[in-house]
Amino acid sequence: MVTLERITRDNIHDILALEVAEHQKPTYPRSNAYSIAEGFFPSDDVPVWMKAICNDGVPVGFMMTSEATESGADYFWRLMIDARYQGEGYGAVAAAGSEMDGQFGGIVGTGGIP
Repeated sequence: MVTLERITRDNIHDILALEVAEHQKPTYPRSNAYSIAEGFFPSDDVPVWMKAICNDGVPVGFMMTSEATESGADYFWRLMIDARYQGEGYGAVAAAGSEMDGQFGGIVGTGGIP
């Protein structure tokens, strides 16, 4: 089952090890480490939420959302699925699940990784 999980000390190394395919790196150059750092220190001080995308507890991707300053609406800032798990529908399920989660409840924000 696909779930959106908090990023914790127990799964952070698995999240940092996820990567897109080599041919995707010119289009998606930011690593998850870079994205997490950027999420904790956003340039515009707008709230950022981050979650691990997991399948049966195994991290398969990373999602980062933020709030559009102009409208106040949440949007996807980053959505990545590891190259090994692409094409299996995890991104679509995670996107749908985050919308049902309402305000991305429980997603780690700029307050720190617990």
